[in-house]
Amino acid sequence: MTPDGGQLSTDALFQILGNSRRRFIIRQLYRTDRDLDLKELAAQIAAVEEGIAPEAVTNEERQRVYVSLYQTHLPTLTESGLIDYDEDRRTLSLRRNALEGHCVTPSSTPWLTGYAVVAAAGLLVGLAFSFGLLGLPPSAAGTALTGLGVVLGALVAAQYARERRLAAKECLLSLVE
Repeated sequence: MTPDGGQLSTDALFQILGNSRRRFIIRQLYRTDRDLDLKELAAQIAAVEEGIAPEAVTNEERQRVYVSLYQTHLPTLTESGLIDYDEDRRTLSLRRNALEGHCVTPSSTPWLTGYAVVAAAGLLVGLAFSFGLLGLPPSAAGTALTGLGVVLGALVAAQYARERRLAAKECLLSLVE
C-alpha cells in the first residue's frame, strides 16, 4: 500500500524489493512480528554481508550500513508505504497489509468448502424447522440445528481466516527471500 492508501504497482514493488537490504528489512519485520531497532538492524545486515556474527560487527561496519539505511532505504520503504519509521525511537514497523494484493492465496484445503456448504445447509434447514416453514410445527430440534449450523459456520470461517493469514505470510516471505 502506498501512504495514500493506493496499491503499489508490481513494477514499483519489484524495484523496491530489488535491493537485498530492503528485502532483508521486510523479511525481518515479517519474521519477528515486532518493531525493529535501527541500530540492531544495521548490525544484523552488516553481519550477514560480512559473513560474521552480529556481535562481531565493528562500529565502522555497523555505521556504514546504518547510514545507508537511514539515507536511502528507509525513505524508500516509508514513501512506498511498506513500513513506518519512528524518528524519535529509531524503530521500524511493518505497515499492516503492506504487500496485500501482490499474493494470491487460495484455500489449500478443499474440505473447508465442504464444511461451509454443510454449515449453510444445516443453518437453512434448522431455520426452516424453527419457524415451521416445512409444514411442521416449530421444534427444539430445529433450534438445535440452527445453533449447530451457526457454530460450524463460525469454526469454518475462523479456519479459513487462519489459513489465509498463514498463506499470505508465506507468500510474502517468498517475495523477499
